[in-house]
Amino acid sequence: MNLGRMVAVWTLVLGLTHAQDCVPSAQTAEQRPPAYFRYSFLIDTSASMVGRGDGRAVIFPLLQERLLSFVRSIRGRAEVWVTPFNQGAAPTARFRLPEDRQGLEGYISGLEATGANTWLYRSLRNIFNELPTDPAVGNVVYILTDGIDNDPQRPNLSRILQEYDPRRGSNDFLYYAGLGRAVPEDIQGAFANFPQACAISTAVGVVPVFAHATISPGQVDLGNLKLEPGARNVQLGVRVLGPSTPLTIVYQDENLEQAGGRLEIEPSALVLEKEQLRFRLTHTTTLPDGNYGGFLVLSGPPGTVVTPAAIPVRLAFNPGALYHLVLLESSGNMVLSQAGKSTFKYRLEGNEWATEALTVGLDNLPQGLEVRFNTEAGPIRLRPGQQVEIELFNQGISEGSAVQQMEWSILAPAGARLELPRPPALPLSTEGNWRWWLLAALLPLALAGQRLWHRQKPLSLRRQIPASTTEFPSPYASLLAPSVDGPRQLELKEGQLVDLGLLWGNPLLRGLLLMGTGTGAHIEELPGQVTLLTQVPLEVGAMLPFTEAVRLYSEEGLIGSFVVINPKQATLVRWGKATFTLSGSRPVSFDLGGLDAIDLGKRLNIPVLLGMGLMLSKGGLRLLHLPQGVRARIGESMLEAGSRIPFEQPVQLEDTGAKFIGEITFSALEGVPVPLVYLRYLGGRPEQRRKLVSLVETTDMGQATGETVLERLRFNPLPEGAQLEHIPGNLRLATFITDVRPGDVVALGQSVFLYDLSSKASLGVIDLVEP
Repeated sequence: MNLGRMVAVWTLVLGLTHAQDCVPSAQTAEQRPPAYFRYSFLIDTSASMVGRGDGRAVIFPLLQERLLSFVRSIRGRAEVWVTPFNQGAAPTARFRLPEDRQGLEGYISGLEATGANTWLYRSLRNIFNELPTDPAVGNVVYILTDGIDNDPQRPNLSRILQEYDPRRGSNDFLYYAGLGRAVPEDIQGAFANFPQACAISTAVGVVPVFAHATISPGQVDLGNLKLEPGARNVQLGVRVLGPSTPLTIVYQDENLEQAGGRLEIEPSALVLEKEQLRFRLTHTTTLPDGNYGGFLVLSGPPGTVVTPAAIPVRLAFNPGALYHLVLLESSGNMVLSQAGKSTFKYRLEGNEWATEALTVGLDNLPQGLEVRFNTEAGPIRLRPGQQVEIELFNQGISEGSAVQQMEWSILAPAGARLELPRPPALPLSTEGNWRWWLLAALLPLALAGQRLWHRQKPLSLRRQIPASTTEFPSPYASLLAPSVDGPRQLELKEGQLVDLGLLWGNPLLRGLLLMGTGTGAHIEELPGQVTLLTQVPLEVGAMLPFTEAVRLYSEEGLIGSFVVINPKQATLVRWGKATFTLSGSRPVSFDLGGLDAIDLGKRLNIPVLLGMGLMLSKGGLRLLHLPQGVRARIGESMLEAGSRIPFEQPVQLEDTGAKFIGEITFSALEGVPVPLVYLRYLGGRPEQRRKLVSLVETTDMGQATGETVLERLRFNPLPEGAQLEHIPGNLRLATFITDVRPGDVVALGQSVFLYDLSSKASLGVIDLVEP
């Protein structure tokens, strides 16, 4: 899968008192990440911002505080422009980070709101004219005001945006925040037709909290889901400047939807730094063959404004590409004399799904043989319908020399099938090659002996193939709640009463009261303008069971959907909790989730614990590594790398001098996933580090390790080891004894060696380790 690009997501995280959701139209073209970003803040400095005149609240000091908080969170290279405006725009103050950070903070702190008017559109035009056109720099323009444009010569906003549009890049965004005031109609209309523009309003006295999230990858390729049905796992990374907020994921693909198919994605929200998404294509019985493509659109929960960063998703559902290389003619001497030449002509043909080009070459060339493809040195790119003339020139092969058979070297799209003729052949000389004849005579005897040994070898060394795949169900399958429509998750404890309008900052839901119970939620009150619907409409007094999706409607249509989840039930996102007590401090708790290793020092921001690695194990966590100078113990038992830490057992951390650092306890939610095996991968190249993968369900090693050469190599965890579910065509897997093929079971403690079929090079080793 393509993990090469990143997508920037810009958010204004609003106070929960009141905020409008904002889902602007998306740029559907692939977005190349910029070198850095320029944040331009157009700030209203009229006196109304401090409550004078028609001002409703003193919000300017809070706005300064929000800006300073955002600026302090920026790491790395960036630019920040600040343009105060009232009766026209003041000169723009420009700062480069990190070198101008102190001057920028001083400038923001020194701003005052003393102006008399709000000439917004004229000031916005000035900002657009000042912005340089540089595709390597992303521009984010924020408009922050508590008023409306009162310029007597007010320019037309739509025309201003039209003038600016040709100079915008794919990483340029525009935000308008009405502070305590509804968004004017002309702004709503202009922004609705302007890509990557967002207009929101906040409650009186509320100022946005700025945040910047970066999502990777920027493109997802799911392969051919007809040839290889089943789920695909893709890991998304989230890096956030400013406060973290969950991002909801919705898939948009009109062609797939109209064809009757559906792409299910679990989970439906990004909440961790690394989140594994599970894609599954459903409703395929009547789905026409074809190539489909849509977009993952990221949006925030109510109270959050997110540009819909559209991540392209490609998938195929067809019989697959079939390529056929046809020999048209051959000429010349097949036994090449010195300076001799032979010519072979081929045409590449293919079925309707064979649309991409192949790279065609020859391997295993004998020394002294020159090969040309259409008069050029190979290899050559060919599309179906194109021809290639391959010329062989003998530049130094003497008569009677032993010449090996050449082999095709074909680089084809993933999943493509190839029908190839015999490669151009040169005859093998028999002079002086009695060793080859002897080997050919002994080979049948060697093979017979191998078959006899295989029949007599112990049962534990033979291939183990289960009678049914249902014999080993995924231990984690029951923990994943369906999220086809991407409902928001609502966690309710028993006896907890919540107002959804206050909780999610949506005024339409004010007064919708839910009480948590042992089995779900009880509807206490329901505002008249809101309808709840599952299979039937719900009234006050009805019960909402855990995991049952509920849709909310107003008179204007669908508001959204949510599902009540059991706070004690484990999920992939959250399966446990850690409670840490630092010497002399109050306890600190944080959630545990995911299957990747946890660096305790990073999670707690405690330098002395950096590098203390932990990973989910059976009945607790496995201690992967202890930093130098740190000791861990449970009671009087000292822990070391490889030790298992049971849930609910306090772990004391101390330095080598027995000085107490802190105590940490890990607890599990109900139904915590149980890893059955660890796969420890060591790459064949020096730059590849050892990577540990925890298996609770069928896992693609390419996605789990980030190594493209391992993509589509899938293992299914079993109590006794791991079953090879699929092997890509370019790989060969073997133990010390025999090859490993799909359906084989590799036991715990064994090693699997990986080889490239074409180059015969070693790609590394996978060790199966007790979790």
